[in-house]
Amino acid sequence: MEHMDLPEDELADACAFLVSEGLIDGDKTLWNHFIPYTIRLTHRGITEMERSRTAPEEPTDHFPPISVISIGGDNIGSPIQAGSPGAHQAVSMGDLDLNRVREIVTEFESQAGSLELSEDDAAQLRADMATVKAQVDSPRPNQRTIRDHLSSARAILENTAGGVAAAGLLELFQHVHF
Repeated sequence: MEHMDLPEDELADACAFLVSEGLIDGDKTLWNHFIPYTIRLTHRGITEMERSRTAPEEPTDHFPPISVISIGGDNIGSPIQAGSPGAHQAVSMGDLDLNRVREIVTEFESQAGSLELSEDDAAQLRADMATVKAQVDSPRPNQRTIRDHLSSARAILENTAGGVAAAGLLELFQHVHF
């Protein structure tokens, strides 16, 4: 249950299904859990696992085919994540509101002197915001670059005691979806 990070009722349902399909056997617990204390693969379960592994491109009665994705060139802007237990992924769709980003740059420029940051954090924040400003002012703003540097700037402001000025900037960040 801990390894799969599932709620008890979902794991109990999965076990009940696998038992009903004859793929596993389980010893019941003596306390009020619905998940078997021990689980053993049945002969039928072993046979199906073997079929799945010997012909991974073919589905079995209970397992889907294994997907293999091969990309022969650039894969820009396409989120692909596979075989990553516990991983999280955030995807941005659509364009940034560059007017909101300009508001953040303007506010940063007016508040930069009053931010209470370490020397390293202040230098990194200035560099991030200079990159954002350069991109916003360019004829073809690179939205990925803007998102990356805004994310870095927000992390600096969130993870340091930046005072009232930082709180004001963070409020502006709430209105930009990146």
